[in-house]
Amino acid sequence: MEDSAISVADMYSRGFAEGLAYTEDNCFINGDGTSTYGLIEGLASRATSTAAVGSAHTTWATLDETDVVTTLSQPENIDYNNISIVCSRQFFFQVLKRISTASGRGSINEFLTVRGTGGTADAQFYGYPVYFSQAMPTATASASKCMYAGDFRAGAMFGDRKALTITASGDRYFDADQQALRAISRFDINIHGDGRGSTYGPIVGLITD
Repeated sequence: MEDSAISVADMYSRGFAEGLAYTEDNCFINGDGTSTYGLIEGLASRATSTAAVGSAHTTWATLDETDVVTTLSQPENIDYNNISIVCSRQFFFQVLKRISTASGRGSINEFLTVRGTGGTADAQFYGYPVYFSQAMPTATASASKCMYAGDFRAGAMFGDRKALTITASGDRYFDADQQALRAISRFDINIHGDGRGSTYGPIVGLITD
């Protein structure tokens, strides 16, 4: 650290922040209540409502416009202005972009990032903001929830009890004249709008047949 040409502390801080962001995404999307996800139950286990796709639509290549539109139409108990889509970057370009282009309704604005317009979404599809998460499936697979749509404010809560805190210590590896870095954050996630029985909740998943 004494002889580095760059700020090692800044480099590690960015790495810790990126790692935490992915962990939060992974817990929110794939959490199953086990210790792997800090006992958090995410969309995978709590948002059980799934859209009915066409018969034999087992891969991304076979998903069509009706499948996606059906998913967008099924969330209930929502604020229409808050509807958004969550998927991986791969799913967006391999499925949503393909559908929009094939339908003849797509324009370059459907695929470009909307960050430059003051928004925080990564892209848009038929006017709905799309948020990319690499915790979502990045390759086609049968019986896989590959996209979520709905009002996430109405169906989920995120509790941030301790912001990312990084501490350095020269004592841990005193004999080797090295620094130890520790990063701590406390958060929890509650998916509460999951629908009951035959009732769709605020968040609906698109699953391959």
